[in-house]
Amino acid sequence: MKDEARPRTLERSFRDCQYPWQSSYLRGMPSMSSPNQIRPHSSEYFGEERDYFWNSDYLDLVAQRLSLASVHSVADIGCGVGHWSALLYPRLAGNAHLTGVDLEESHIRDYLARLHQIVADPARLAAMEGSATELPLSDTSVDLATCQTLLLHLKDPESALKEMIRITRPGGLTPGHVLRAIMERDRISHLFSGFIFSDELGASKPSAATFVAARNLLGDAECLGHLGDNVHTDVSGALSAGVRAIHLADVPSTQHLHVEHYVWARDFDSVADIVLVERP
Repeated sequence: MKDEARPRTLERSFRDCQYPWQSSYLRGMPSMSSPNQIRPHSSEYFGEERDYFWNSDYLDLVAQRLSLASVHSVADIGCGVGHWSALLYPRLAGNAHLTGVDLEESHIRDYLARLHQIVADPARLAAMEGSATELPLSDTSVDLATCQTLLLHLKDPESALKEMIRITRPGGLTPGHVLRAIMERDRISHLFSGFIFSDELGASKPSAATFVAARNLLGDAECLGHLGDNVHTDVSGALSAGVRAIHLADVPSTQHLHVEHYVWARDFDSVADIVLVERP
C-alpha cells in the first residue's frame, strides 16, 4: 500500500477531534518518553489513544440513562492526567464541580493543566494527592464518585469502593457489574435469587422504584423485607413502597418505632430471629 493511501493516523484523527483543547494541551505537554526521566505509575498509558477508550455515542447513552446532566459534583478517583474527567465534563450539569484524586503529584499538575482549559470557572475545579483506599474527601460530599482503569491496579479494590460509596451522597448509583464480579469471585452470588442494581435500573434508594422492582422480581410482597442500616435510604425508602423495613442499627429509629412494617434489629442474630418468626 502506498503511503498516501494509508488511513489517517491516530495522531491526525486526534488533532481533528471535536475538542480543540486536547491538541493544544498535548502540544504544550512535556514529553514523558525521555529515557532519563522517571515516569510516574501508568504514565506509559497516557498517550493520545486514551481519549478513544470510550465512543462518544456510548457515553451519551450512559449519560442519558444515569441522568449525568443533573450531576453537580464529581470525584474522579485515580484521575491521572484527566482523560476521563475531560470526557465526562461536557455531559454533566453546566455548573458541575470536578475533583481529581491521584497518588502522583505530577499527574495532579497535568490534570489541572488539562481541565483548566475546559472548565470555565476555576473555582469549580480541584485536584489533590490521595489514596483510593483513604480518600481525602468528606462523607457524602459528591453526587458522583467515578474511576477508570483504577481497580485492577489495587490490592484491595473493595476498600476503594467503600470509600467511593462513603463520599457519595445518598441517591448515588451502584456499579452493578463490579459488585457482581466481587460476589462471583467470593462464590456467594448463587445464594441470591436475583439482583437489582441502581445503575441498571436508573433509580436508587430511597426511590420507591427500586423496592417495587425488587417486589416484582421476587414475587410475594407479603414475604418481602428490606434489610438496611440507613434510616433515609433503607427504612423510609422501603416503607414508601409498602415493603417491610428491617432496620439494622444499634438503636431504633424513633420516628419509625410505631410505624407499621418497621422492624428494628440490633445485630444479624436478631435479623435471623425476625426472618424465622415472620416467615409463614
